[in-house]
Amino acid sequence: MPAGPRRRPFDCPHCGNAVPAKALACPACGSDASSGWSDDADAWAGDLPGGYDGDDDDFDYEETLRREGLLDDGVPAAERVARARLTAVVVILVVCVLLWQILR
Repeated sequence: MPAGPRRRPFDCPHCGNAVPAKALACPACGSDASSGWSDDADAWAGDLPGGYDGDDDDFDYEETLRREGLLDDGVPAAERVARARLTAVVVILVVCVLLWQILR
């Protein structure tokens, strides 16, 4: 199938959401012709593979956000931003001192 847009709306075979006519990809999940739908794909593709149903009791979302240095809304934590700024200032100062030593 060519990767061009379809001429009529249809349901995404991956997520089941409506895909508008002439859309190049599903607005909900991003599936497109190169990632799996075809001209004859007109029904729901089925359940998601295991691990995506939210029944993973071992996964702690808040802990993962803390470990990655992010807040609940995905914004970097203030400590991480401050550390990045300090690192940038130190690197700039070191580069300036090295250039001053070389050019004098």
